[in-house]
Amino acid sequence: KATVSVLYWLWLGGQPDAAMRKLFTIDHSTNGKGPVQFAWNRGGNILACCGVNRQLTLLDRQGKAIDQKTLPNTGSCICLEWDNAGETLAVMQQGSSVIILWHLSGKKIESLETSMKDLTWMKWNRVGPQLAVGTLRGNLLLYNKKTLKKMPTMGKHTKRISCGAWSNTGKLALGGDDKQLTINNSDGDLIDSTPLKFEPSSIQFARMKAEGKSNDNETTISVNMGGKTLLLYDCNETENCPYELAFLPKYGTIVAYRWFGDGYILIGFSTGHVIVISTHLKEIGQEVSYVVPHSEHLSDLTYCPALQKGASIGDNCVQIFNMDEISNIKTRESDKYDLDNEYGALRRVEWTDDGQILTVSSKNGNIHTFLTRIPVMHDSYGTQILYLTSLREMCIRDVVTESDVAKIAVEIEPTFVSLGPEHCAVGMNNCVWYYSIQRPTKSAKIASQRSYLKSVDYVKLSTSYTAVMCEGKVTLHPINQPDQNSESGLDHQQDERKQQKMFPEKEGDVLITTVAMTPKFTLVSAARSTKSG
Repeated sequence: KATVSVLYWLWLGGQPDAAMRKLFTIDHSTNGKGPVQFAWNRGGNILACCGVNRQLTLLDRQGKAIDQKTLPNTGSCICLEWDNAGETLAVMQQGSSVIILWHLSGKKIESLETSMKDLTWMKWNRVGPQLAVGTLRGNLLLYNKKTLKKMPTMGKHTKRISCGAWSNTGKLALGGDDKQLTINNSDGDLIDSTPLKFEPSSIQFARMKAEGKSNDNETTISVNMGGKTLLLYDCNETENCPYELAFLPKYGTIVAYRWFGDGYILIGFSTGHVIVISTHLKEIGQEVSYVVPHSEHLSDLTYCPALQKGASIGDNCVQIFNMDEISNIKTRESDKYDLDNEYGALRRVEWTDDGQILTVSSKNGNIHTFLTRIPVMHDSYGTQILYLTSLREMCIRDVVTESDVAKIAVEIEPTFVSLGPEHCAVGMNNCVWYYSIQRPTKSAKIASQRSYLKSVDYVKLSTSYTAVMCEGKVTLHPINQPDQNSESGLDHQQDERKQQKMFPEKEGDVLITTVAMTPKFTLVSAARSTKSG
């Protein structure tokens, strides 16, 4: 009966579908009262933010500051951009010719002198080391992070470079107030150009939906032309291009858009409407579905491929909508979060790559960060189940009595967990933290922490022992670790080494495939290795 209860609980998904909840807030006391910029690095491990007070703050996923620098120049921060490796952050300031580069290695900053006035835009190459910088007068600078070479191009546009994007093949598209779209190679050489009806406000590279084509190269450039129409320009089919898409007047102006799936575009409008259109040639511009997440105004939207969900901000709220069925976008009240003090001030929204964290900025100097997905990670013992309730919080729950046994704050964001009769274990890479369950206080305390020679695949627990699987080998040892500073610590360590066992006991051609534990026995199964030599 107990086993059936646990299996049924897991079949239901392990826990109720959790609502979006606040993870942390970085308010105007850190950023200053006014617009604030933010950017997650690739992988979503570091959040950078900077407001009008010129304090550059770097935070981990829990909102803990890992570094803080005061920008040396007097202008407010107008742009933050991470390189494609997530190791170097570029910071642009109003009225300065210098780009500040913050390096994760050593947490140091350096100044990149562009020798150009009135910088307006910048973006790192998605597949290379180049940083593209645009100016008010339409000049372009390409900086190579590896060679430290700077390549200026004067007069790339005749007026301000306002937006741009890099493709996944290293092409650079730029838009300017001169109503021109230019397409360039990674050295800044012009490949093509086309006039625009209106001043562009954003540019993206993507692939249009097409039959019989499997090329993953991004050859389509989309341009938001002054919020009035959306231009689609195919670099490989210039004869039939560009396509200009207009929308119903009741939608208002185009605020933001995102490509997703097989050539679909999610578009947000100023009146609060959000629609999905197709770019298949037979149905190009056709509206597939729509939703109205905001009653008065929409400020920004984004899309997360990992979740197949979109998110928008407007009025005074954040709204997530499910898009696994493109023809039927769904919103739920549990996926809405009101920010009462931010009415009309919400500015930008963005997800981390894994979809676990959603971040929103406001004109009031606040950064709001939400937990939108918890990794599916659990283990069971008897009628009890161990599962994640936050990125660094675990819960042990009895599925028969439907009560919590313990809540556990852990040291890291685990990649594997294990539950035993008296302990639980969490870990990542080659490290495991063991916790002793304190049932009277519904808590847990650290029992020991241990590092192993290789990455840990999984852990099994009995009352007092742990069996750790590491790449075909199992280490069996007591859970509780002796105090190395105690007078008898050395004796205890020697006793522990005697009690520790390795399987297989001798190096050879046998690999352990599975390990399990009972109150009295450790069971292992093995197979002969296929390695030669």
